[in-house]
Amino acid sequence: MRIQNSAISEARNRKGWTQEHLSETSCISVRTIQRAETTGSVSAETAQTLCAVLGISMEEIAESPSRPENRKTTIDLGIIASIGLGFVGGLVLGLLL
Repeated sequence: MRIQNSAISEARNRKGWTQEHLSETSCISVRTIQRAETTGSVSAETAQTLCAVLGISMEEIAESPSRPENRKTTIDLGIIASIGLGFVGGLVLGLLL
């Protein structure tokens, strides 16, 4: 699941907690908390646990709806470009042989 990575660090900082303290309080590894705060990539269970421990709602950390769509479009365009380049490369190679 994707979350706003800044929402976790902001809520943690408001409480004056370190990542290590949040880890101990939530029983979530420091590495997972670091990943949540850096990439915004966590499991739904981890997101729910962090929200409960930090006293925030899932809506506060949810990624905005426009961001996943933009990311999907970029991936789709990348796939289309790769297929197109492969096709053109195959044609050129066929003409050379």
